[in-house]
Amino acid sequence: MLSGDLQPSKATPDSNAQTIENNKKAMSELESRVQSNRAKMESLMDTSQENSDALMSNKNAIKDRRNSMMSNRDKILANKDKIFS
Repeated sequence: MLSGDLQPSKATPDSNAQTIENNKKAMSELESRVQSNRAKMESLMDTSQENSDALMSNKNAIKDRRNSMMSNRDKILANKDKIFS
């Protein structure tokens, strides 16, 4: 109606039946696409969560390595002071 394609004054039982059938087909196609898109969306969400978990794991590993390096650096500097004092 908004586009002007439907004209209620010219409606007939046959044209109404055809419109109803077209709408049923369109809804069926839409439902199929919704189900397909929902499955894809859920898969993407799962992948996103896995990536987020991996990122946090990597971040923690980097933090631990950085702390280890700083600890080693402190030990090296202490040993250097012992040698050159």
